[in-house]
Amino acid sequence: VATLCRLTNIRCPAEIAECTSDLKEEDLRGVVGAADLVAAERSVRDVDERNRQLIDDLKRQNEEYRPMFDCAICLVAHEVEGCCTLPCQHRFCFESLQYHFDIIVRERRLNKLTCPADGCGFNLRSEEFIHIFQQCLSEETYVKLHEFLTRDNPNIYECGKPGCEEKVFLDDGDDFADLACPRGHRFCGKCHSGPHRSMTCEEREEQMELEKKEEAEEKDQQEAWTSALGMGWKPCPRRCTFGGGYKAAEECDHVTCECGFEFCWDCGVERQVALVHDNRWHKPSCRYHTRPEEVAEAPVHMAACPECKKMPPGVPCVFSPDDGYPNSYVLRWRSRRFR
Repeated sequence: VATLCRLTNIRCPAEIAECTSDLKEEDLRGVVGAADLVAAERSVRDVDERNRQLIDDLKRQNEEYRPMFDCAICLVAHEVEGCCTLPCQHRFCFESLQYHFDIIVRERRLNKLTCPADGCGFNLRSEEFIHIFQQCLSEETYVKLHEFLTRDNPNIYECGKPGCEEKVFLDDGDDFADLACPRGHRFCGKCHSGPHRSMTCEEREEQMELEKKEEAEEKDQQEAWTSALGMGWKPCPRRCTFGGGYKAAEECDHVTCECGFEFCWDCGVERQVALVHDNRWHKPSCRYHTRPEEVAEAPVHMAACPECKKMPPGVPCVFSPDDGYPNSYVLRWRSRRFR
């Protein structure tokens, strides 16, 4: 008995009665003779030989027949194996695709990232198909393409800090005017004037223009004050609305501003302070100043002294320190207007 040209165990004829035993040799004795076994073995060998021959023929046919296709770019026949088949089922050789898309990337014509076949235009510009470009482009060109695609993504912003190559993905609800890259640089994603939280780019531009105008005015004003100082003008130490004035060299250094404030022309100290005390209360840079160690008498609280009135009872006011008058008063002109 042969099954698929192989000698096999012979099941009991009572298998239909749920017998699971196989017939033994003694069961077959007298039924299957030696000639039957020899014939079965010969049949098996013949079938094995035919199978080997069939396999060899199939191998030769496979080697002799290799599917080919004509590349629509270079118009040369190529084997299907090793080609690039796009999602639209158009095939191209990798060399032609690399040449084709390399030009597109270098010229940044990203809208042309489509199937090169005439009349197709299948769009390949998506994350789903980015692997195709990775296969056919050089590493340098692929990196450049990836960078271009990233820049064109409306939700991705490059860090505004010069020299920083970090990028920030903008989630829904994020403020593009106040972004922070992984390196901690804060910037606006749509202008170079950020960050400016809760302010539009236009409003920030107007603010900067105003600040620029004020800085220019302050610079002009500063130059005017500096020129005035060089000509002998000095500001009122009270920073009053009258500003200051001039004094002839031969006139007394005890001067009075139009606002009524009396002070020393040389150091700007209030005249009444030095008058009720002594010259120790002139500033150290003043030519009228007397060094405290040259006077044996200790400072005394004076009721008529404007500065002593600001002190606790019996406590004298301190000596006037150098504060850079008059130049420092001009430098602080913008932050502290004359009263």
